[in-house]
Amino acid sequence: MKKGFIHLIGMSDEGASMITYDLIGNTPLVLLEHYSDDKVKIYAKIEQWNPGGSVKDRLGKYLVEMAIQEGRVRAGQTIVEATAGNTGIGLAIAANRYHLKCKIFAPYGFSEEKINIMIALGADVSRTSQSEGMHGAQLAARSYAEKYGAVYMNQFESEHNPDTYFHTLGPELTSALQQIDYFVAGIGSGGTLQVPHVI
Repeated sequence: MKKGFIHLIGMSDEGASMITYDLIGNTPLVLLEHYSDDKVKIYAKIEQWNPGGSVKDRLGKYLVEMAIQEGRVRAGQTIVEATAGNTGIGLAIAANRYHLKCKIFAPYGFSEEKINIMIALGADVSRTSQSEGMHGAQLAARSYAEKYGAVYMNQFESEHNPDTYFHTLGPELTSALQQIDYFVAGIGSGGTLQVPHVI
């Protein structure tokens, strides 16, 4: 057994049928019975059950897989992104899966816990000016990609951002529910706005 690794008693390394990456998506859909009645049913998709703790794990996975499929990145190369945290966590998870290096630019003023998670997942995180916000982080990420030949994921402008949810979250909802009258979601980069086009 390797030093520093947790080993489950009675389970060999060959006994595991999944890896962490496989847990992205297909999150539970639960009925909020306290807020529902005979006429109205309210459901919640438990996206915090993704391994990185948010819906953005889907985005990290999809952006990396599309970059690989399109031939823009291969094992050993570096992906770079500007993020306040959640997308960076998702990208770091995907980078580990495909043996990529992950460079993140994050403005000061956002969650230090998320920064620490990205670092724990192996991402190289550089902080940018709080006053310049996400725009400053985007400029830094783009400049880094150009200077070092890294692949800029560009979540804010990539068509793969909304495509992520069109091809994953949306179909999960429509396969589980016969009729959806309203869809409610938080807005960050705006990708989840694509879900209503599916339902």
